[in-house]
Amino acid sequence: MLQRLLLIFIIIMSVVVVTTAGIVAWSLRTYGFSSASQPVATNSPPAWVAVTAAGELQYHYAGQTTVLRSDAVAQGFALPSISPNGQKVVFVRQTSSVLAVSVVSLADGQLRDVYTSDTDFPIALQWSPDGRWIAFLLDGTGATVVVASDATRPAMTIAQGLPAYLDWRPDSTALLMHIGGIGRDGGVVGVYDVTTQSVVQTYNDPADFQAPQWDAAGTGFYYVADPTPQADALAQPPAEIVHQMLDGTRTVIAQEGLATVRLMRAPQGNAIAFIASRVDDRVLRVWADGKLTTVTTDAPLAAWWSPDARQIAMITVVDDQQLRWNIVSLADLQQRSLQAFTPSDMNVGYIRYFDAYHISPWSRDGQWLLTVTTTIIQAQALDGGAMVPLGPGEFAVWAE
Repeated sequence: MLQRLLLIFIIIMSVVVVTTAGIVAWSLRTYGFSSASQPVATNSPPAWVAVTAAGELQYHYAGQTTVLRSDAVAQGFALPSISPNGQKVVFVRQTSSVLAVSVVSLADGQLRDVYTSDTDFPIALQWSPDGRWIAFLLDGTGATVVVASDATRPAMTIAQGLPAYLDWRPDSTALLMHIGGIGRDGGVVGVYDVTTQSVVQTYNDPADFQAPQWDAAGTGFYYVADPTPQADALAQPPAEIVHQMLDGTRTVIAQEGLATVRLMRAPQGNAIAFIASRVDDRVLRVWADGKLTTVTTDAPLAAWWSPDARQIAMITVVDDQQLRWNIVSLADLQQRSLQAFTPSDMNVGYIRYFDAYHISPWSRDGQWLLTVTTTIIQAQALDGGAMVPLGPGEFAVWAE
C-alpha cells in the first residue's frame, strides 16, 4: 500500500496535504524558554531542531534540549527552516488570534515576528542565501511573499498562483518561480526581482509540478519543459530538461519522453541530478559536463545531494510499510544500502516534494541523515551503523 501511495505521489503529483497526529509525547513538557539535560548518544549527531505534536519548537545541542517556543505549527508544509549561518530558525506559530512567520535565535530564544495574518496560512519557508530575506507561500490564496528577516521592511507580495515552487538566486537578488498550471501545460516560469517586485522574464512551457533551479552563477537556470501535447498519442513530444540563460540562450540537456522529471542541482557547480518517473519505471540520472549518466534504475522515490556533491542519498521501497536509505558514490556509481525505516505520514507528505522545498536530510558535515519515522525522529549515520534515536516529533531539521 505504501509503495502504491508513493508511486501515485511521484507520478501524478497530487496536491494532498498529508498530516499526522498522535506521535508519542516528548518527555520534556516545559513551556517557554527553558532547558533540560538529555543523555548524550555515543557518536552523537550534530545539533537539530524539531517541532512536536504539542507545538514545542525544540533545539537539541550537546545533550541539552531547549524549548524555544510552545506555539509552533507542525502541519502541512509549515516547516521550520534554519538560517544560512545556522544561528536562527524561521517557523510558523499560531496564537488565538493570528498566524505568524517568526524568527527565533537559537542562542538566546529572542523572537521576532516578520509577518502576521489572521487568515493566511504560510508554508514553504525559505531563507535567501545571504540570510536577509525569507520567502514563503500562502496556502489557499496562492500568494508568494518576501519579507526582510529583520522585519525592517513591510512584506512584499510578488506573485499569485498555485501551485508554486521557488528557488533563490545565489546572490539573493531574485527568485526563480514556477507558478500555476495543472496538466501538461504547466503554468509559467518567471524571474522576479525581489527589491523592485518586478517580473524580469517569463517562460511559458514548464512541466506540471516542477521546481526550477538556478545555475551556480545565477546567469541562467534549469527547468523541465513539456511541449504542447499532440492529438496523436504516438507523436507526443518528450519532456525536456532545459538550461535557459537570462541572455536568451536555450540548451536542451536531456530528453525523457513521457515522464515526470524532478530536478536537483548539486550544491557545488552545475551538475544536475534528476529522477524520471514513468508508469513502469523510475531512474536516477546525473548530467554533468555535458555527459548524461544513469546512476541507478532501482526505482528511487526521492534523492538528495550530499553537501560536497560527491554522493547522493536516495530512498527506495522495501515493502508496503518500509523505505530504505541508499547511498550512491558518484565517483564509481557504487551503491550501498543503509537502514530501513517506516516513515510517518507527514514524512511521506514532504518526501514527494524533495525537489521543491529545499528540505535536505543531510547534516552539514555530510555524516548523518535525518529521518522521521512513525514513532520517533532518528539519525542515520553514513558509516552504516544502526539509526540513533533522537526523540519524538512531527518534523526535524539539522541546525549544523
